[in-house]
Amino acid sequence: MIGVFLIVLAEQQSTFLAACVISALSLVGGMALNTVTSFESHNTEDERGASRYSKLTIFRWVNTAVLWVLVTPLTSFLNPDDTSLIYKIYSLFFSELIFGPLLALMDPMGQIQRHLLGPRAATQKNMNLNFQGSYWTLAEKKVEVTKVFFLACFYSSLFPAGFFFAALVLTIDYCTDKFLLLVSLGTSMRETC
Repeated sequence: MIGVFLIVLAEQQSTFLAACVISALSLVGGMALNTVTSFESHNTEDERGASRYSKLTIFRWVNTAVLWVLVTPLTSFLNPDDTSLIYKIYSLFFSELIFGPLLALMDPMGQIQRHLLGPRAATQKNMNLNFQGSYWTLAEKKVEVTKVFFLACFYSSLFPAGFFFAALVLTIDYCTDKFLLLVSLGTSMRETC
């Protein structure tokens, strides 16, 4: 409910700002769902990943694709101005193209851990833990791919160019993730000895 209010409020300023708010809400909601999943009891890491994947998929698909249809009046789907649904879809693809990879490359939580928490840690072990790469899950990577593909398919009749944008977004995501996996991200699963 708060997310819809923020999106409508941002849409009054700019359609691109509303698309960036949708992308940001997708990331913040994903962190909240990861917290909820951590309280659940799972026997294996695979079950935890499947639970995380299903929650994230439903949330991000609705937040990214379905929400625009709900907040856009039916009479302005095909308007020639920037209030049309087509322009909103274009803005959403553009924000996915810019916002996601840029935020992943900046890695704000990793920067906070390395530059604020790490040097102030009480023990060497805690300091070393803060200097590890950011934790990532395969479920989140798969959800990002399916979210972009679902967005392209959901609006394919109104915005056929969405498939080209989706290919561009997925290519940029692939290159960004490859760079991050080789350079700065930590392990994907906790090692058990």
